[in-house]
Amino acid sequence: MRKILAALSVVSLASAGATTVISCSSNVLYKQFLQWIENKESFVLYIGAKDCDYCQKFEANIDYNQSYFNDKLSQISGEYNNSISKYNGNDDSFTSYGQKLNNDLNLRSFIAEEKSNNFKEKWSENIIKWLVDKVAEIYYSAMLDIGHNETIQKKVAKDKVKEYFNKIKGTPMFIIIRNGKIVDWEVGFEDDSTGWTENSLESLVKKISDSILNSEIESVLVDKVNTGSSETESGGESGGNGGESSGGESGGNGGESSGGESSGGESGSQVNSKTSFDDLTVNYQFDSIFNNLI
Repeated sequence: MRKILAALSVVSLASAGATTVISCSSNVLYKQFLQWIENKESFVLYIGAKDCDYCQKFEANIDYNQSYFNDKLSQISGEYNNSISKYNGNDDSFTSYGQKLNNDLNLRSFIAEEKSNNFKEKWSENIIKWLVDKVAEIYYSAMLDIGHNETIQKKVAKDKVKEYFNKIKGTPMFIIIRNGKIVDWEVGFEDDSTGWTENSLESLVKKISDSILNSEIESVLVDKVNTGSSETESGGESGGNGGESSGGESGGNGGESSGGESSGGESGSQVNSKTSFDDLTVNYQFDSIFNNLI
């Protein structure tokens, strides 16, 4: 059975807090993730693969300039805490916006041996399921909570969010957590063509900062699901012309796919070609949706 390398890093990938080789059916990493969530910790979780080219580029950038990245995360934490100092935070917020950080943001990582196992391992499947559940709650609250049948509406929301993550999941993936709650995610890494590592990391830092400081982040997440793509997947320049694919060339800017087109990162399974905005736009005629489902 194939195995994965679990690197749990708090300050950098180079100085991992623990390194363990476990079977791909193990759920140890997901249990570790849930422990962080239950402790209401704040962090950026990087999910990568040892043979993922764009993961290697990210890790090389971090290894070369880890102090810069750590300092930036600390700076974002301070800016956020200052910005909400007079904000009457809502304990029921889906993203914990308005609540002071329980700890400064830091980088942690789960790294698989092979990209072919991306999100097929038990632990990574469960992390995606956790994401789907949490984002579906946000989506339901923003889009569907209008007095119709709650059970059916929640199913519509979950199916929509699940469809989205099935299309965009890949490596490298960065999951942003604030006090144990989802804030945002990014797929792919934009390597700077000039070779300046700070420029490459600054693009990711800006996305993390924008997400943490955005009081309307829940609306951003809903828009991501509705349009079917994240900012990274839809257009940022990278250090190459796209990604390579074992099934052909990819037209995207973020990484590789082992079985189809990908524009945000590397995927271990076939990635469907991007659906148009019109195809993914939510049909607001909920009565007709629900009648079809019943």
